[in-house]
Amino acid sequence: MLSLPENDIDASHFCNLTRQAATLHRSAPGQAIPLLNQALALWRGPALLDTGQGLISRMAYTRLTETRLTAYEYFFDASLRLGQHREIITELHPLHARYPLRERFCEQLITALYRSGRQAEALDVYHRTRRRLADNLGLEPGDALRAEFEKVLRREPLPV
Repeated sequence: MLSLPENDIDASHFCNLTRQAATLHRSAPGQAIPLLNQALALWRGPALLDTGQGLISRMAYTRLTETRLTAYEYFFDASLRLGQHREIITELHPLHARYPLRERFCEQLITALYRSGRQAEALDVYHRTRRRLADNLGLEPGDALRAEFEKVLRREPLPV
């Protein structure tokens, strides 16, 4: 067993930074982004890569991976609130491709594409995600994703 101060452990530091940003990403996105950049910069590959396959390691891996994805969601939310839709498209595309059933990434990508004047691409992202959800899970998109799709169809301005 390794005994270290909590902030000397990257995973703990990452979780603390992400928790701080969680309270700011909507109300103070300009303050949240540096925290999230710092948190995400701590990652250098898969979580707990050499810790074994035990139950505790698998549970910690799952928790850290989910927290990492949530940190990205906070980052993209904050960026969209600041009008940085064009800047995040190149980061959102690969995350949406890797996690195609994660509806929040799809919503964010649709918003970023639409605000960038790429309505057809935004609609295509929705339709591909809808097919994947139906084929893989037998589900339709959730309310938030459908609402984003409908805003694009109606050509509504998407609020910052």
